[in-house]
Amino acid sequence: MVDRFLGWRCISCLGRMDTRAVTDILRDWFVDYGVPQFIRSNGGPQFRSEFQDFCRDMHITHQLSSAYHPASNDHAEFAVKSMKMLLQKPKNNWRYFRQSLPKWRNVPRIDGLSPAQWLFGRRLRTPQIPSHPASYNRVSNGDYLAALLKRDGIEGKSQDSFNARSSVLTPLSPNTDVLVQDPHSKKWNQSATIIRFRENGQSYIISMKSQTTIRNRRQIRPYRDSLSNFSDHNRPLTPNVSDGLDSNDHPEQQEREIVPVSLRRGAPSRPKTVRFNYPH
Repeated sequence: MVDRFLGWRCISCLGRMDTRAVTDILRDWFVDYGVPQFIRSNGGPQFRSEFQDFCRDMHITHQLSSAYHPASNDHAEFAVKSMKMLLQKPKNNWRYFRQSLPKWRNVPRIDGLSPAQWLFGRRLRTPQIPSHPASYNRVSNGDYLAALLKRDGIEGKSQDSFNARSSVLTPLSPNTDVLVQDPHSKKWNQSATIIRFRENGQSYIISMKSQTTIRNRRQIRPYRDSLSNFSDHNRPLTPNVSDGLDSNDHPEQQEREIVPVSLRRGAPSRPKTVRFNYPH
């Protein structure tokens, strides 16, 4: 578990990966740090109906990230990645990992303060590393304010940079038929229907294959628009009523010349066999 504001990581070694094991360790963490207002997960097997009941009893709002879109929960994804890297350094030794974790919690973030300073107001004492006593002084209110302003400035520049190189996607209304991108093949070969959009406006709840799931706006596109944006190797050669096209709308286009598909890459040629004659 990672706190989004503090950057504080809570790590525990679990003997099994079911909902009961997850909720038991969460209860222990809540005793030490308090009950959070929101919990965001990827909706895996451990975070479903039984976990929903647990959050309801604890008065926690459980938020789900979009399926097959790690960027929607990138804070947790980066936290898991960093902790795995730290665990691999002492050759997957849990004891050495526990000794290295306080040192990692003293590392400053982009705002200049470490997770330990945000949580406790000072650095954690690590006997293995000699430090001056002044390094454990409490953080002043002025330092907190400067760190917040620095963090807001960096996040603002990052957001502006992202908006400059990204395009605004058209919002989709409920009951719209859409195509969904396959997460493995990256092809737009799955159909679905929009149920409603989520509060963040970046993801939608859709009905696909008689199931309800969450998809990011990048992973869905309107059915008609998707046909015009297909590449040549995905575009149908003749109109098809099942694809949402009506030939009666444009009678002059009922008889059209079929254009052969153009290949983006040349056909692979058979490698030539080269023989060398060496003198005997």
